[in-house]
Amino acid sequence: MLRSTQLLDEEQERELEHEQEAEHEKELPGRAKSVEHSISDDVTEFLRTGRMNGIERWALKIPLTLKNTSLWSSCPLDSWAKNVYATHDFCNVIRLSTSKDLVDDFLRPVNWIASFEQPDQEKIVLLLLSPFEAESYFDLFRFGNECACSLHMWAPRVCTDQSTLFENTALTMPYNPNRVTLSGQLKSILLIYSGSSYFENEAEMKEYCYFTGFCPRPWGDEEERLFNEGEFFIFRSQWLNL
Repeated sequence: MLRSTQLLDEEQERELEHEQEAEHEKELPGRAKSVEHSISDDVTEFLRTGRMNGIERWALKIPLTLKNTSLWSSCPLDSWAKNVYATHDFCNVIRLSTSKDLVDDFLRPVNWIASFEQPDQEKIVLLLLSPFEAESYFDLFRFGNECACSLHMWAPRVCTDQSTLFENTALTMPYNPNRVTLSGQLKSILLIYSGSSYFENEAEMKEYCYFTGFCPRPWGDEEERLFNEGEFFIFRSQWLNL
């Protein structure tokens, strides 16, 4: 009995040493100075009225938010939806010493999204907000009397059967019984950008393939031709022409 106890203690000690070594191997990002949060009058105007005048001044299209990351060199700008933006307060997390500095370790997670439905164009404009902005505009969204946009929560799908929360009307402000539905393209962009790891259904998987350029089998004659010509990735513009 004593011998068994000693063997168990030794095994537990070895496991603990292994865990400690694994913890020591973690590489933390270097020091950086944070950017102070700010509220933009243009963002406020958009949330109140839905007007997008001069939006390039106060927001960035989604692919441009990756400019100071290691993904930038392989990021096809024309594959992203044109109506998904992020505020400067969402994008600016740390101060850059030089234009070549990378912010891979300091990307802000996607948690809050403002949506505006354009009735004349029948499309939705999405604007990623920082937690600071979401809190600052809380009363504007909650009462909704002077607000043209809706505020949604978002959670990347990191396990099976997990909701992204966006289409949950109970978590949307102001409350609207008519659920805002994302197109397959918009949802795939948000899933990829936020770091989701699982698909809800086959339609989401196909949209993921469309966006990333993967062409799953079975193939038709045109896909076979492109593959034989060395086109191992087929981007959305080519998909739409197939």
